[in-house]
Amino acid sequence: MKKILYLVLFISLIQGCKKENSQDNVAGKFALNRSINLKSANIINSSDSTNFVLDSIKSSRSFYFILSNVGQNDITDISISSDNASFIITPSTIQTLPGINSKNNTSLSQAISLDIVHGTRINGIGYTGILNMGDNYCTINIKGQTNDGQSNTTVNLTTKVKIYAKLMAISLYQGDTHFELTNPSTRGMAASPFETGELNFFYYYNNIPFVVKNTGNVSIDLSLANWPYTNTIAQNARLKPNDTLTLKLNIDQGGVIRLNSDGTIFDQQIQKLSLGADGNAYLTLMKR
Repeated sequence: MKKILYLVLFISLIQGCKKENSQDNVAGKFALNRSINLKSANIINSSDSTNFVLDSIKSSRSFYFILSNVGQNDITDISISSDNASFIITPSTIQTLPGINSKNNTSLSQAISLDIVHGTRINGIGYTGILNMGDNYCTINIKGQTNDGQSNTTVNLTTKVKIYAKLMAISLYQGDTHFELTNPSTRGMAASPFETGELNFFYYYNNIPFVVKNTGNVSIDLSLANWPYTNTIAQNARLKPNDTLTLKLNIDQGGVIRLNSDGTIFDQQIQKLSLGADGNAYLTLMKR
C-alpha cells in the first residue's frame, strides 16, 4: 500500500514539473544573430544576453542582424532602441514575431540593420560626425509582449555592441610651436601634382622646417611634392601612429603633401585638409 502511495506521489510530482516547465517554455523569447548581409542566412555569431564585438571601421558602415523568436508564443509590440545616437537601428519597431507554435504564416525572424555613423553619410552624400578614435560602445534594448501560458508578460533582450573606430589625424609642428589645422592662414584653389585635378588647398605660412606627427590610430603613407612641380616626389615615408617626420620642403616655395590612410576617415571639421577625388587627404605648406 505504501509503495502505491509513493508511486502516485512520484507521478504527481513529475507531472507538476512538466507542467511548470511547459509554462516556462511557452513564452516568446528573443534571440539575436549577426548575419553577413540582409539577404544572407549565414550566421556569424548570436546573442540572447551577451556582447557583440564588431569589426573595426574606417568610415560609416552597416552591420546586419537577424532577430528571432525561439519561444512558442508570439511576441508583439516590439521596440528596438540604441543608447548611442551614432548607432542607428532599422527598423525601430516590429508588430509581431510569431512563435514556433504560432498559426501565423509569417516568418519567425526579422532582418535588422545597425548603421554606425563615422564621418560619411550612409545612403547619402556629404559628411557627418565621427566616432571617438578607438573603442566605441552602445547598448541595444529590445522589448516586446508575449504570453507565458497564464498571462501577458514583457520579454526583454539587452545586448552590448563594441566597435573600434579608426581615424586619420596629423599634427604640424615647427620647433615647440604647434600649428592649429583648424585655422589656416588662408585658402584657395591650386593645381595638384598628384593627378587628382584642382583641389581646395589650405595654406599655412611660416618658416621651415615643418615636422608632421601621426596623431591618429592608422598608418599614413605620406608623399611630398615641392614647388615648382616636377615628376620627382621629393619625399615618401610611412608614418605609424605617433611617428614624426621632418618635411623636406622647398626652401623657397613650399610644397603639397598627400596623406594616404587607405580610405580611413579624417575629421573634416577639425583637420582642415582637402579631400581629393582619390580619397586621400591633401595639405599645402608655403614659406612665409
